[in-house]
Amino acid sequence: MGRDTPVAIRLPAVVAGTASTLLVYRFASLVGGGPAAGLVAAVAFRLMPLTASESVAFTTDSLLILFWVLSAIFLYRAVVQEKREAWIGAGLALGLGLLSKYSMLIFLTWVVGAACAARARGGLRGHGRWVAAGAGLALLAFVPPLVWNARHDWASFWHVAANAGKPGHLGASGLATAGEFLGSQLGIVTPVLCCGIVWALVRCFRERSPTDVFLLWGVLPMFAMYVPASLIGRSEANWPAAAYIAGLAAFARHARPRLVAAALIAALPFTILAYDFDLVHGLGLGLKPKQDPTTRMRGWKELGLAVGTELAKLPVAARPFVLGDSYQSTAELAFYVPGRPRAYCADIGRRRCQYDYWPGFDRFLGRDAVYATEGDIPRPHHILRRAFQSYERAPTFVYTRRDREWRTFSVFVLHGFRGIEPPGYEDY
Repeated sequence: MGRDTPVAIRLPAVVAGTASTLLVYRFASLVGGGPAAGLVAAVAFRLMPLTASESVAFTTDSLLILFWVLSAIFLYRAVVQEKREAWIGAGLALGLGLLSKYSMLIFLTWVVGAACAARARGGLRGHGRWVAAGAGLALLAFVPPLVWNARHDWASFWHVAANAGKPGHLGASGLATAGEFLGSQLGIVTPVLCCGIVWALVRCFRERSPTDVFLLWGVLPMFAMYVPASLIGRSEANWPAAAYIAGLAAFARHARPRLVAAALIAALPFTILAYDFDLVHGLGLGLKPKQDPTTRMRGWKELGLAVGTELAKLPVAARPFVLGDSYQSTAELAFYVPGRPRAYCADIGRRRCQYDYWPGFDRFLGRDAVYATEGDIPRPHHILRRAFQSYERAPTFVYTRRDREWRTFSVFVLHGFRGIEPPGYEDY
């Protein structure tokens, strides 16, 4: 659209979501027996709160799901329909998925499992060269990230490993996090649809036709990884999102009309709330900020204006810059502060992030900065106090919503940057 507006930034999510919906229709039509199954899966896909949110907020999952379902279509044509040339499309789609999110590597369990099942029933004869060609395309697409990581201490892979949860111990706490993870699936998929998918997978296991076995391999390995991981660390609800592509296809393939109708109708209220959570507040339930999943998305525009006001007070000769202390807050400040000044992320004991691999502010000796952080604190972090000659506290910014204090940010004007000695990264 040629403009850096919120609509333009979120437009790729809308495009990816629309394309994913069409591909889900195609995939379910292939494995489910016709257009009716495709329509059921596509409508269910659009009604899941998970995919509803991913279609308006552009994240790595938006493209992951797109290329996951595209890869699934080609994989089905290759291993079930015995179309050897489909391995080329599967390899290309897999490579594009790997460029979107490293979780696409889990798709390899589907490839290996489905291929082994096909070989066990005497299939895939003469597919070797085509499989090699597809694998070569996927690897070729993944070469740039591999080269970059080899030059940067495999940072991306350590980051993914850290996200999987820190070592812990089994027990009450592990069962609690596992229960939280499994319970969250009811929320992002909706309860009736989630139960319908489980029922359909049981039918797949009982019937075990080539298509049913193929769909099982598209779901079970991912949960076999994430459920045990949730016992030793916190697992995010959206991690197994791609597994629901095969799950929805199984649901469309086996579910009876009454179950389909019940699942889709029951999902509708959840989807409406995913698009407009303010409706919940309209019910007068007295939700607290931590109970509102949209809280972290609110207040940034107003905070940007507050930071911009402090920047405007500083002399131009001071060439002030903007500081955040997390990649999320730094990105929001970079977008919402008037004039879009370049923002930098201070290392005050946080996890390593992308800002650490871009040019930093270490060369800005003598310059002033405006620093914003969430919470009401009397003074900036001691690392920043040592890094600047002096500081002054600007008025605390309070974001109000429905006449309630919703978020609080502290804003500081830092004078005379003299270099920073970060404590080192806490984690990846």
